[in-house]
Amino acid sequence: MTGADRLVLGRVATRCTAVAGPAVAVATGARLDRAVREDLPAALARAAAPVISAQEGVVRLRRLRVRLDLGDGLDEAAFARLLAERIVGALKAALAGGAREVRHWPDHASHMAAYILFRAGLGRGEGWAFPDFAALEHLPAERAAAELILARPEVLARLAVAPAARGDPADPVARWPVEAQAALARALLLQAAAEAPPLEAALRLLQEAGLPPPARRSAALIAAEALRVTLRLLARGGREPAPQALLLAVAAVLTLQERAARPAGEARAEAPTGPDAEAAALAAAVACAAAGPTTRRLLFRLARPAGQPAAPEAKAADPAAPGRAGRARPAAVEAPAARSPRAGLALLMPSALLLDAPACLAPTALAQALWQALDPEDWADAAQDGALQRMLPVEPREVDMAAPQPDPPPRLLRGLAPEAFRVMEGADPARRWSALLMADLASRLRGLHGSSHPYLRRQFLQRPGLFDRGPDRLTVRLDPLPLGILLRMAGLTGPQGRLPQPGLPRLVLQIGGEP
Repeated sequence: MTGADRLVLGRVATRCTAVAGPAVAVATGARLDRAVREDLPAALARAAAPVISAQEGVVRLRRLRVRLDLGDGLDEAAFARLLAERIVGALKAALAGGAREVRHWPDHASHMAAYILFRAGLGRGEGWAFPDFAALEHLPAERAAAELILARPEVLARLAVAPAARGDPADPVARWPVEAQAALARALLLQAAAEAPPLEAALRLLQEAGLPPPARRSAALIAAEALRVTLRLLARGGREPAPQALLLAVAAVLTLQERAARPAGEARAEAPTGPDAEAAALAAAVACAAAGPTTRRLLFRLARPAGQPAAPEAKAADPAAPGRAGRARPAAVEAPAARSPRAGLALLMPSALLLDAPACLAPTALAQALWQALDPEDWADAAQDGALQRMLPVEPREVDMAAPQPDPPPRLLRGLAPEAFRVMEGADPARRWSALLMADLASRLRGLHGSSHPYLRRQFLQRPGLFDRGPDRLTVRLDPLPLGILLRMAGLTGPQGRLPQPGLPRLVLQIGGEP
């Protein structure tokens, strides 16, 4: 039952005693069953409306007991009205008496938070109080909680102030595996970044409350820490920023703190042991937090290590460029569109995103892997190609083209077609990531699994096209090519994944004049 407008009966069980012969008893029972099915709902809605409208929040009752004595001559409609009145009378008594089998929450978010705590073993309650969430019973507790929080992010604020948090507001999620914490944080960050809420109030709250000391953490650990810190800040109460805005602000500051804590030239805090998919979400948080000049200054003031001078105001820092740690560079204005003779290189980006390359490689290493999928004599031109910079913005001088590429994690090789894997094994061992991206592309193309790298370059990569950057997407329009039908069959046209750059624009691949 909710205070909004409805009373729901989960189950109606009746026990009837009839002083009559078998034939009369059977006929009377059929009439009563028909009245309960057909007449009772409308009669109960009318009788219960005043009681329901007077209730605030969410109320759950385990059972109501009603006794009803009937005489002769009572028709079905009259029986339904009488039964409805008795049910409403029992309902009033239960609500007024504070019965043990009544549970009350001030709103839906609090009800969801209570279920999360119940599943985690942190809060009192019984399963009968949460019939709405029966479909989540087969999920692990942390997964069920994530589903509810993603549906209503304000549940985070209710969790933070729940008495069952046992002294630490982060306790409801701190008990989860780090992977589960990071996955929820990632989903919330991407969800919130798409709405781009203003973050100045959230950053000022961080300035007042303080943050954990800077530390070197992986992206997954940063995301998990951001979720826990957000819960602790929400526990302060008062008119705090929305949970999504607070999480974005915390993740942005923690990310920039970690980057500033790295030794010069180090790309990551630690080598990832699994898919580090939180990196893109953290980049989105930083980009969103640095959207305006006032907010940007506040962001870098919070993230700057003690004793480090502020960046010059005349420069526009690109905070979402991984590895740059807020290093200032002049703001650039891009043309609406740019052509490239090697626009087909964008066909490797869906493979890079699917294989978690942005999480496994620094941006400069990912750029090296993409550029070196081309013929060696084309590497230098690719590095200076302004159109390609729209897809992966890096400083070409920071890319060491002579450095050997790291070995990809073995788990990424399992999805390759056997023929493509054999071609990859025969490629340059110093260019393993480039070979992996080529092998994944070949594995997607029907009939071309065993194609050589020179053939793939001629047919697909070294093809001209246009790079058109919009507000939330990068569209790459390839000129018509003979084997374009294979790209369409492989799903390599249309919207793809989101690019690892400020704003997380979606990559859209097109061929010729197709929409």
